[in-house]
Amino acid sequence: MSELRELVRNVVGGGGEIWKTLTELGLTTIGVAESAGGSGGTLRELAEVAQALGEHGAAVPLAEHATACWALAGHHEPTLGTVHTAGTVVRGGRGPLSVPWASRASHLLLLAHDGSATVAAPVGRIVARGTDAAGQPLDEVEPGPADPLAGVDGGAVLARLAAVRSATLVGALRGAYRLTREHVRTREQFGRPLVTLPAVATALARLRVELLQAETALGTALDAADTPRAADAAANARVVCGSAATEGARIAHQLHGALGITTEYPLHPLTRLLWATRDADLPEQEWAQMLGRRVLAGGEQALWDELTATTP
Repeated sequence: MSELRELVRNVVGGGGEIWKTLTELGLTTIGVAESAGGSGGTLRELAEVAQALGEHGAAVPLAEHATACWALAGHHEPTLGTVHTAGTVVRGGRGPLSVPWASRASHLLLLAHDGSATVAAPVGRIVARGTDAAGQPLDEVEPGPADPLAGVDGGAVLARLAAVRSATLVGALRGAYRLTREHVRTREQFGRPLVTLPAVATALARLRVELLQAETALGTALDAADTPRAADAAANARVVCGSAATEGARIAHQLHGALGITTEYPLHPLTRLLWATRDADLPEQEWAQMLGRRVLAGGEQALWDELTATTP
């Protein structure tokens, strides 16, 4: 286990407010230059923290805040930043928006679906408070006056957000797989462990395959960060990890039965986090359509070259 994963595990298991401790340790601004008020480091290290938090089912605004801080570096220093993606982004006059963690945020990053526009705004007035599937704040907000961010590549911001969300999904799926494997190995039926039943062993293997696919897609996205392929790889990771979250949660609950949905058992926070993260920002279908449009724009030859490439 890496030092970062061990550190996050200690934070989650140490009691107290997880987000406050993560902030004090500088883990919430990894990837933001120290000169801009961040902790330095790379996207890969930030993704490692996101995976570790996801593996423990910790519902915290890491993806929102780290992405907002990275995009707002040199413009604003939010105490807590959040992100909202929209079809189009304008400077003002918007109605209420559904924004994660808005009730605790100081700054709001408005990001167009295609990354064509990025603006910053004060969070403004909270119209209504709500929660997502994981119990995280999802509030209706009327943002304050928005200003365009000069020199900020909206596509790069969107790709970064997608990569961190994908890392959270991988972590939560890994946690669900670990719990499920342990359950079917120790729980007995008809005098023998559940895993010895062919149908159970097959389902567990399918869950493992979903995890491996998600890990591979995330690894490809992280390898492609800061390259011309970053947006495509991040969108692909978001599609693959979202699909894996859906299927993985279904299999995990199927193998656990009623035990998996009890409040006391740790599977249910993991699968709620899977569902909430899968549906955050943009639906899986939107990511797939975005990737499809990019492939069509590149042309048949570009697609063939990508599919048959032997080097990164």
